[in-house]
Amino acid sequence: MTDAVPQGLPQAIAAGRRELEALATLLAEEREALRTRDGERLTAIAERKQAHFSALDALDLPGRLPGAEGVESALAARHGDHTLAEWRDLVSSLRAVRRENEVNGLTIQRTLSAVATEIALLHGHAGPGERTYAQNGRRSETGGGGSLLSRA
Repeated sequence: MTDAVPQGLPQAIAAGRRELEALATLLAEEREALRTRDGERLTAIAERKQAHFSALDALDLPGRLPGAEGVESALAARHGDHTLAEWRDLVSSLRAVRRENEVNGLTIQRTLSAVATEIALLHGHAGPGERTYAQNGRRSETGGGGSLLSRA
């Protein structure tokens, strides 16, 4: 199993920590940009995040993190307990960054869905079986009646 643990692992762990710290900072920036609905900032952040994810993918880490079978015992045997502790910290940080990225992703999906619904309603389109209001102000079963809103 020691073959699965690269000799340069301590350096790869250090590089991984730097990338994860940068990603954690970017995710906090992204959360703030989502709160303020700053589209330009979100686009720039997405590009920077992708660069950090690519850098993480390029690192020579065993078993493609996390949870590689037997990595911890092989790591301790080859590099010692200090590197094992750093490895565990890296895995923990990776999980935290992944969770935060998923939360931000769900926020983005929810926002896009809400905006799409609002745009559809402004154009007089409701979902199946839903009602909007026709030009005369009465309820319309067919949708498409929001012409006053769509002309605004």
